[in-house]
Amino acid sequence: MYVSGTYGGAFTAILFRIPGEPIDVPMLWDGYTMGRKGRPAKALGWTLVAALGGGLLSAHRHGRADRAASPNSRSGFPRHEYFVIVDVRPASAWCAIGEGSLANAFISMSVGILISTVGTDPIYGAYRFTFGSPILADGHRVSRR
Repeated sequence: MYVSGTYGGAFTAILFRIPGEPIDVPMLWDGYTMGRKGRPAKALGWTLVAALGGGLLSAHRHGRADRAASPNSRSGFPRHEYFVIVDVRPASAWCAIGEGSLANAFISMSVGILISTVGTDPIYGAYRFTFGSPILADGHRVSRR
């Protein structure tokens, strides 16, 4: 279902240059250009191949990981793979999207991570970087007490 929903967004991104989801934005760069040059079917076909291949590969990987979960793993992944997926991959993607200066992309990523850590932890309920302020503890809501 996820793969078909993702592939459905490729039609508007490639044919009309309107991304339906953030995941469809990279399709604008090459797919829309191919569509304007008279090759929209080829762009949509390669998008289908990529969506199908990625879906099958991830389903296979997750199925294997669930069967072979070890005591030192989290969500079926060994610790080093979990670190790469959760920490390194988003940081590298952020820097790649930054296009310009790598330093500016890294600084904006760091500021975004710092801002997102302020407030109450949703799992444990602990205050993070609130400095005793109820406004920061509530996050986006202002306390009216």
